[in-house]
Order: sequence, then C-alpha cells, then structure tokens
Amino acid sequence: MTLTKCIELALANAGLSSAAATFQTKARDYINLGTKEICAVKEWRWLFAEGSITTTANTSEYDLADDVMHPVSFRNVTDDFEMRMVDVLALDRIDPDTDLKSGPENVALIKWNGTNTNWTVQLWPTPDANSETIKYRYRKYIADFTSSNDATELDTLGLPDWVQTAVMYYAAAKIMQEKQDAEGSALAQQSYDRMVRHYLEVDMDASGSQGCLTHLIRTDAVGFGDFTFKTIDGSLAVAS
Repeated sequence: MTLTKCIELALANAGLSSAAATFQTKARDYINLGTKEICAVKEWRWLFAEGSITTTANTSEYDLADDVMHPVSFRNVTDDFEMRMVDVLALDRIDPDTDLKSGPENVALIKWNGTNTNWTVQLWPTPDANSETIKYRYRKYIADFTSSNDATELDTLGLPDWVQTAVMYYAAAKIMQEKQDAEGSALAQQSYDRMVRHYLEVDMDASGSQGCLTHLIRTDAVGFGDFTFKTIDGSLAVAS
C-alpha cells in the first residue's frame, strides 16, 4: 500500500477524517514511530543489506551507505578474504600516523559523519591501490517518511507488507489513545502486538536462533543432517 493509504486506514480506524492535514501529519508521525519500534524489536532479516567501497590509493577513510545502522562484516572481494573488524584504538596503537600502506586487511568504525549523516570507517593498512572492491553487510535503518513520500508504495520505502499493516494499527492505537478511546486503542494495540509476535516466530524459523547465521548442512548416506565427525586411529611419519 502507499503511505497515503496507510494514513487513511489508520485515521479511519480511529474515526477521524483523512482530509485534514493535521490528522495526516499526526498519523504519519505515529507510523514513523511505529516503524522505529518494530525495527528495535530484533535484527530482522529484512533489515539486512549489502554495500561496497571502492578503494583509492593512499586513502584510509571511507563513508558507508546512507542507511547503515551498524555494519556486520567486511570482505575484500578483490583479494578474496574476510577482513577483521577491529577497535580503532588498536589501530592508533599499532600505526599512529597511518603511514603503513598495503592491501587492507582490517576495518574500524571511527566516527559518525554529521555532515552527510554517514558512518565513516578506516581501512588498515591504508590501501596502496585504486579500484579494489571491499563489500560489507550491514543492518539498515528506515528513514522517517515525509509528505513527499505519501504517494510512494511502502514496500519500495523498505517496509514488508506485514510491517505496513502493523504500523497502521500502531498509529490507530496511539491516535485513539489521544482521543481517550481506551477500548478502541487496546483493540488496535492487540492487533499490532499479534502481528509482531507472529512475525518474530516467522523470522526466527527462517533464520535460526542466531539471526542471519545458520549451521552448515550436508547430505550423507542417511539424508539431510548436520556434519558428523568420527574419531579414527592414525599415525605420524617423519617428514622427508
């Protein structure tokens, strides 16, 4: 659904007209707040994304994508290895003037860039070549919706279908709470809570108990199952 449709449904549930701009703004604000609350419940799989950095020789600091909440992992695609995420204070101790140059093997989160509102990372050693590709996985955040987004489909703005319905109920519940409609607010809140609980289980079933991490599985003579390791006897020989 579009953001406008979500606003209309929230206001209709609360018994208010969607024609009034003040009511639209209130519903939109609560939709934004509901989105933030859902995003804070767990590290949902639908918030998992990927970005990339292209190195510039002799440049160690790079901004991440606009929607990065926090990075999860980095890998050097050009040289084919996973990079270590380290504390920037460790890099300060090892190489205070960052003059060591080579293929970067480590990455540290160093600051929030208030100018362009991006996280900045430091690659170390400082890259000594242009155009190497560093890819990273991260958890993203959903930026607040404004009236300029009203005609836009919410799925293209980053919300799965169930989240769209849940935040509609959330907004309706909060608006009815303001109107002192305790019964209506409670019913809408129950619908919101029920959807979040259900999709917590769905997300857990899809990803396992460790979020995006899963166990390696192989096929053996019996069928599908976890890796099975067997202890066997062996011997050592002197190397020739």
